[in-house]
Amino acid sequence: LKQKFHPIEVRYKLTTENPPDEALQTSIRHILDSDVVTVTRNNPKARRARSIDIRPFIRRLEVAKDGVEFTLIVKTTGTAKPAEIASLLGYNQNSINHRIRRMEVRWQ
Repeated sequence: LKQKFHPIEVRYKLTTENPPDEALQTSIRHILDSDVVTVTRNNPKARRARSIDIRPFIRRLEVAKDGVEFTLIVKTTGTAKPAEIASLLGYNQNSINHRIRRMEVRWQ
């Protein structure tokens, strides 16, 4: 009998060039206090963009000593992308992936 496991949570670390400041802390508080956090995803195949609420996928988001750590929930319906979280914090999501490291994956 073959069991299939799938991820349910993924923990990431975004390393920042400069030490986290009050503006970053304010952005994090704003995201966590929001009921809805909307991002726009482009679908090149459909040639259109759609808005998605990623707030239900954000389990944890906090300042670390040299950046930001966050945990995203993975559901069968989808998840948030790490670059989308970085974008919400003011970083360019097209040039930030090299600073995002996956730290841990929880499977079920």
